[in-house]
Amino acid sequence: PFLVLMLSLVPLIPDRFKPNIKEDVDRVVDQTLTGPAAQAVKDQAHGVLDRPTAITWAFVFGLVLTIWAASGGMAMTMSALDKAYDIDPAKARPYIKQRLVAIGLTLVTATLILVVMVLLPLGTSVLKWLSSQGRIFGWLTLLINIVRYAMAVVLLLGVLALIYHFGPSFRQRFHAVTPGAVFCVAVWLLLGVAFRIYLTKLGGAESYAKTYGAVAGAAILLLFFYIDALVLLVGAEINSEIDFTVLGIPSGQTPQPQATAVTDSASKPEQQELARELLAKRSEDEPSGAVATASPDPSVNRCDPEGQRNQARRR
Repeated sequence: PFLVLMLSLVPLIPDRFKPNIKEDVDRVVDQTLTGPAAQAVKDQAHGVLDRPTAITWAFVFGLVLTIWAASGGMAMTMSALDKAYDIDPAKARPYIKQRLVAIGLTLVTATLILVVMVLLPLGTSVLKWLSSQGRIFGWLTLLINIVRYAMAVVLLLGVLALIYHFGPSFRQRFHAVTPGAVFCVAVWLLLGVAFRIYLTKLGGAESYAKTYGAVAGAAILLLFFYIDALVLLVGAEINSEIDFTVLGIPSGQTPQPQATAVTDSASKPEQQELARELLAKRSEDEPSGAVATASPDPSVNRCDPEGQRNQARRR
């Protein structure tokens, strides 16, 4: 969805800048992808850049449709995040509200990812310019590389923070860095290196070309995006398990009716409120009779073991 959205904005670029943009696109793609996947992206980008610059009502209408279609991927991600938090689909966001949030997240994350994609080749261009001016030093090269990659990682963490915060259908405190986001970025980086080695050194690109022929590039891209999406959801599961532990909510099952005990176990008032809201949005698979039977006697002190044993005998 991000690539479709970015390519739809190409008609806004003046024609005199397009030759330089082609070179920049080729450089960015070559640094990110390889083999048939890189060629597929470059061919598509060149085809769009070769179109004349024109802004018409048809373009505006097409741009709106593109944004709506691109937000569909984000909406599906939000539904998957609800499953990570065991939220009942009937208690999730209404369709229109979910789609509006998805559109906002798509635009914001697309902008941040675009900045990440620009930072890496921009650092290379700066290093080449300094080298041509005779002003490059060993420590300066190291510093520029550290800064640009650190900024790229920070922006990726920001993208994941927005997705993990606004994605699930319940209110939660904003955290700029979460364990799931750190895991996701680390695995993304490792997967990128491993995937590139597989395609270039282990003959993966040739294998895909033999199997898929002309669509090998698209197949490689889809596999890469699928693995990245899977890692994103694993990061969400990590965050949800940690949140369940902090809020005192049993995960992996429908919470039993000891909601008062669960929310009272949270150490802070805001945690108690979040626990109550999350409990209210999770599914209720137990029949009402079982709920009434399993409800603890409020007269029994939970800290009194003898009282708890007597209550168990009465059940």
